[in-house]
Amino acid sequence: MEHTPPEPVLALAEDAARRHHLHPDRIHPLPAGEANHVLALGEHLLLRVPRTPEHAHDLAKEAEILPLAHAAGLPVPHLIEHHTTPRPHMIQTLLPGHDLHGHHPTTRLLTELGHHLAHLHRLPTRTLTRTPHQDDTSRPHTLIRRLHHTGHLDPDTAHWLHTWYRHLETHLPPHPPETVLIHGDLTPANLLTGHDGTLTGIVDWGDAALADPAVDFAKLPPHRLTPVLNGYLTTLDHEDSDLTWRARILHHQLTWALARLKDPHPHPDARHWSAPPHSRLLGLLRLFATHLDPTWRALTPPG
Repeated sequence: MEHTPPEPVLALAEDAARRHHLHPDRIHPLPAGEANHVLALGEHLLLRVPRTPEHAHDLAKEAEILPLAHAAGLPVPHLIEHHTTPRPHMIQTLLPGHDLHGHHPTTRLLTELGHHLAHLHRLPTRTLTRTPHQDDTSRPHTLIRRLHHTGHLDPDTAHWLHTWYRHLETHLPPHPPETVLIHGDLTPANLLTGHDGTLTGIVDWGDAALADPAVDFAKLPPHRLTPVLNGYLTTLDHEDSDLTWRARILHHQLTWALARLKDPHPHPDARHWSAPPHSRLLGLLRLFATHLDPTWRALTPPG
């Protein structure tokens, strides 16, 4: 992604710096995300400027969520300002640490993430007006038939996948889960860590939604799931078993991996782990090749 923002964004950054009594030479562009231009204002503030009107809507959604999450003690930026004119932008605190893109998180960090997810999923949502409901309308058996029809799957593999889904479905809850506030994009690039390996921040809430809590686990690399889920289940009061939770998560992960077969084009500039077209399928292969605890083994495809 580009590192030098366009002139209107730089002018906006200079104006923001002056408002906060910072000299323009304290402005430092950071690696840009897919949705926003990002600039550090000194050592403690961050400016985010949406690239498109759609991304401006997501930023407004973040402005609604961040105070709620921050007040609950989650490791999120503190919202300083949010403006819609002369151009939409947000100023927030700059959290310490670096993102996990290209790094190996500690088990401690992943367990911490699970604790924080449990708290996030218990937050009250009645005051949220900009956060959309994300309904799970995926139909994996229909998807498999389409992939077979278009030549992406051979008949034997399609039959095997149908069998695997039927096996997973025996472990799913009988009724749709209650929707909760989810982050929606827990890729390593949106998780910050300190030098001691602890979790210092969860950033970029533009994909937040009201959805099945298991969806929040679907953006994590599969081989990182176990400590996150362990931390989650030890913090959250829940009725479903560990096996049921893993079946729900695996159902999302597998469906998203198969759906990506319809879009085999790589996105080399993207920083999220699932950008390469086959990363999700290979991630599931890595999960089952390297994690042999009995609970995951109970969900392996039969036959």
